[in-house]
Parts: sequence; structure tokens; C-alpha cells
Amino acid sequence: MAGFWAPYTNQKLYLARLQFDWMGTGATGANPAFQESARQAGLFLLHEAWLGLLNEIGESFNLPKGGKERISSLSDLEKKLGATNSEVAFLLGLYETPKSWLRLLLGEQEACLY
Repeated sequence: MAGFWAPYTNQKLYLARLQFDWMGTGATGANPAFQESARQAGLFLLHEAWLGLLNEIGESFNLPKGGKERISSLSDLEKKLGATNSEVAFLLGLYETPKSWLRLLLGEQEACLY
């Protein structure tokens, strides 16, 4: 039985794909503001999917679900599960690789904030 986080993650991934598809169809026209809006919306949704994935992993190891116990970063998950956990170790490896999809995603999303 799926917990709370798997459907959440899948929903955010689906909505992000819709944003990027919309951006690529030409429906945004030549208006750069619409294109940037779709890009940023997609990035924020991908970031939420990333957080959902972290919480899915925590949920699979019976960490408290939802509410105030939400995992908000990879370092937070590492503190709760330890770096020896295979999922955490894999994600840490991605994070430490400058050109990995994870570092690129987090960098792009952070750039949208400032």
C-alpha cells in the first residue's frame, strides 16, 4: 500500500511535466514572461517532487509521517537515517557530483528564489 508521499511525488512530477510541455508547445507564444513563468513553475514542482522523494524514503524506513516531521533537505534525511543507508548514500553521491541532474535541479531552483 502506498503511503502519503508516493502519490504526492508522482503528482508533482506530472504537473511539472505539464508545465514543461506547455512551455515547449509554443502555447506560451513569443512572450518571454510566459515562458519564464512556465519554466519556474516546472522547477518549483520538480523541487517539491524532490522533497516528496526524500519523504518517501523516510516513510519507507518508518520515520514519522507528515506534519512537523517533514524532511526538508537531503542533509535532514541523512541526519535521520545516516549516510550508510544505501538510498541516502546514492543521493549524496549525486549531490556531490557538480554536473548531476540533482545539483543542476537544485541550482536552477535556488536561482529562481533570488
